[in-house]
Amino acid sequence: MKKQDHDQNHRPQRSVSHTFGSRRETDRARVEELRKCWEQVISSRPPQSVLVNLTDLTEIDSEGKELLAQVHHQGAKLIGSGVMIEALIEEIERGQDD
Repeated sequence: MKKQDHDQNHRPQRSVSHTFGSRRETDRARVEELRKCWEQVISSRPPQSVLVNLTDLTEIDSEGKELLAQVHHQGAKLIGSGVMIEALIEEIERGQDD
């Protein structure tokens, strides 16, 4: 988990970046690790001030998607690049609109 402070010009005060191990994919243990990290971060910051960087993620299972949807629903901003990640973020954001 990597945290970075930003300036005070209405930007998030902390961003969160998590890489899912050497294979960069989610599994049950990694999802639980991310869940614990998320809970720790939001215990001291409002979720709306958190960026979750998904750029290095190459694979994700349904449990990982569900957790990211919960994180997004709580107010975090999901960011990343690449076709798969952009489609994942769009799917999660659309799901919240349903």
